Amino acid sequence: MSSTHDDLTVMPCRVSGVWLALRAHDVVEVTGAMVWARLPRARPELPGVLPWRGRAVAVLDLSTLIPEIAPLDPAAPRPRNAICALDGCTVAVPVEAVREARACSGDRITPARGARAAYAASEVRLDEGVAPVLDLGALVERWARRGGDE
Repeated sequence: MSSTHDDLTVMPCRVSGVWLALRAHDVVEVTGAMVWARLPRARPELPGVLPWRGRAVAVLDLSTLIPEIAPLDPAAPRPRNAICALDGCTVAVPVEAVREARACSGDRITPARGARAAYAASEVRLDEGVAPVLDLGALVERWARRGGDE
Protein backbone atom coordinates (compact mmCIF):
# COMPACT_ATOMS: atom_id res chain seq x y z
CA MET A 1 0.00 0.00 0.00
CA SER A 2 1.51 3.33 -0.98
CA SER A 3 1.03 6.72 0.61
CA THR A 4 0.50 10.10 -0.94
CA HIS A 5 2.58 11.72 1.82
CA ASP A 6 6.12 12.80 1.08
CA ASP A 7 9.02 10.95 2.63
CA LEU A 8 9.87 12.37 6.01
CA THR A 9 12.91 12.29 8.30
CA VAL A 10 11.89 12.53 11.92
CA MET A 11 13.46 12.57 15.36
CA PRO A 12 11.36 10.50 17.78
CA CYS A 13 10.99 11.96 21.30
CA ARG A 14 9.29 10.67 24.44
CA VAL A 15 7.58 12.76 27.12
CA SER A 16 5.47 11.33 29.96
CA GLY A 17 5.39 7.98 28.17
CA VAL A 18 4.05 9.57 24.97
CA TRP A 19 6.05 9.25 21.74
CA LEU A 20 5.98 12.11 19.26
CA ALA A 21 8.16 13.03 16.33
CA LEU A 22 9.83 16.27 15.34
CA ARG A 23 10.81 16.96 11.76
CA ALA A 24 14.55 16.34 11.83
CA HIS A 25 15.32 19.41 9.70
CA ASP A 26 13.73 21.62 12.41
CA VAL A 27 16.08 20.30 15.13
CA VAL A 28 19.39 22.14 15.29
CA GLU A 29 20.69 20.62 18.52
CA VAL A 30 19.75 18.27 21.34
CA THR A 31 21.03 19.35 24.75
CA GLY A 32 21.00 17.78 28.15
CA ALA A 33 18.85 19.06 31.01
CA MET A 34 18.77 22.84 31.21
CA VAL A 35 17.35 25.10 33.87
CA TRP A 36 14.65 27.38 32.51
CA ALA A 37 12.91 30.41 33.99
CA ARG A 38 9.16 30.98 34.10
CA LEU A 39 8.10 34.37 32.72
CA PRO A 40 5.32 36.38 34.34
CA ARG A 41 2.17 36.65 32.20
CA ALA A 42 3.58 34.21 29.63
CA ARG A 43 1.17 32.13 27.59
CA PRO A 44 0.68 28.55 28.81
CA GLU A 45 2.28 27.00 25.70
CA LEU A 46 5.41 29.17 26.08
CA PRO A 47 5.80 29.51 29.86
CA GLY A 48 9.43 30.60 29.98
CA VAL A 49 12.90 30.76 28.49
CA LEU A 50 16.19 28.94 28.75
CA PRO A 51 19.70 30.09 27.82
CA TRP A 52 21.08 28.78 24.55
CA ARG A 53 24.12 30.08 22.67
CA GLY A 54 24.08 33.39 24.52
CA ARG A 55 20.39 34.19 24.12
CA ALA A 56 17.05 33.41 25.71
CA VAL A 57 15.01 30.80 23.83
CA ALA A 58 11.29 30.18 24.34
CA VAL A 59 10.36 26.90 26.05
CA LEU A 60 7.43 24.95 24.56
CA ASP A 61 5.23 23.13 27.08
CA LEU A 62 3.90 20.12 25.16
CA SER A 63 1.23 19.51 27.82
CA THR A 64 -0.75 22.37 26.26
CA LEU A 65 -0.92 20.34 23.03
CA ILE A 66 -1.10 16.77 24.31
CA PRO A 67 -3.21 16.18 27.44
CA GLU A 68 -1.35 12.96 28.38
CA ILE A 69 1.90 14.89 28.90
CA ALA A 70 2.70 16.31 32.34
CA PRO A 71 3.12 20.11 32.48
CA LEU A 72 6.61 21.56 32.67
CA ASP A 73 8.04 22.40 36.07
CA PRO A 74 11.05 24.76 36.25
CA ALA A 75 12.18 22.98 39.44
CA ALA A 76 12.44 19.66 37.56
CA PRO A 77 14.07 20.15 34.13
CA ARG A 78 13.57 17.32 31.66
CA PRO A 79 16.70 15.32 30.71
CA ARG A 80 16.83 16.56 27.09
CA ASN A 81 15.89 19.63 25.07
CA ALA A 82 15.38 19.58 21.33
CA ILE A 83 16.34 23.05 20.12
CA CYS A 84 14.27 23.73 17.01
CA ALA A 85 14.52 26.62 14.57
CA LEU A 86 12.28 27.73 11.75
CA ASP A 87 10.94 30.94 10.26
CA GLY A 88 13.13 33.12 12.48
CA CYS A 89 11.86 31.46 15.64
CA THR A 90 13.92 29.25 17.95
CA VAL A 91 12.15 27.15 20.55
CA ALA A 92 13.29 24.56 23.08
CA VAL A 93 11.17 21.42 23.37
CA PRO A 94 11.94 19.73 26.73
CA VAL A 95 11.61 15.94 26.48
CA GLU A 96 12.65 12.86 28.42
CA ALA A 97 14.26 10.86 25.62
CA VAL A 98 15.35 11.40 22.02
CA ARG A 99 16.13 8.73 19.43
CA GLU A 100 18.30 9.09 16.34
CA ALA A 101 16.71 10.68 13.30
CA ARG A 102 15.19 8.19 10.91
CA ALA A 103 13.68 8.35 7.45
CA CYS A 104 10.06 7.29 7.09
CA SER A 105 8.28 6.70 3.82
CA GLY A 106 5.32 5.00 2.20
CA ASP A 107 2.72 3.45 4.44
CA ARG A 108 4.70 4.40 7.59
CA ILE A 109 3.27 7.94 7.18
CA THR A 110 -0.46 8.53 7.60
CA PRO A 111 -2.70 11.56 8.15
CA ALA A 112 -3.06 12.52 11.82
CA ARG A 113 -6.24 11.40 13.52
CA GLY A 114 -8.31 12.78 16.37
CA ALA A 115 -7.56 15.80 18.54
CA ARG A 116 -3.86 15.63 17.78
CA ALA A 117 -4.55 16.82 14.23
CA ALA A 118 -4.60 20.38 15.63
CA TYR A 119 -0.80 20.40 15.84
CA ALA A 120 0.16 17.38 13.71
CA ALA A 121 -0.70 16.94 10.04
CA SER A 122 0.71 13.42 9.98
CA GLU A 123 1.67 10.44 12.10
CA VAL A 124 4.56 8.05 11.60
CA ARG A 125 4.75 4.39 12.53
CA LEU A 126 7.97 3.80 14.46
CA ASP A 127 9.38 0.87 16.41
CA GLU A 128 8.12 2.72 19.52
CA GLY A 129 4.56 2.92 18.13
CA VAL A 130 2.56 5.47 16.18
CA ALA A 131 3.79 9.01 16.84
CA PRO A 132 2.24 12.31 15.78
CA VAL A 133 4.66 14.54 13.85
CA LEU A 134 4.66 17.89 15.61
CA ASP A 135 4.10 20.68 13.07
CA LEU A 136 6.23 23.47 14.55
CA GLY A 137 5.69 25.57 11.43
CA ALA A 138 1.93 25.65 12.06
CA LEU A 139 2.52 26.53 15.71
CA VAL A 140 4.85 29.42 14.78
CA GLU A 141 2.27 30.71 12.28
CA ARG A 142 -0.44 30.54 14.95
CA TRP A 143 1.74 32.45 17.43
CA ALA A 144 2.51 35.10 14.79
CA ARG A 145 -1.21 35.55 14.02
CA ARG A 146 -1.83 36.05 17.74
CA GLY A 147 0.73 38.86 17.75
CA GLY A 148 3.52 36.99 19.52
CA ASP A 149 7.15 37.92 19.19
CA GLU A 150 8.72 34.56 19.98
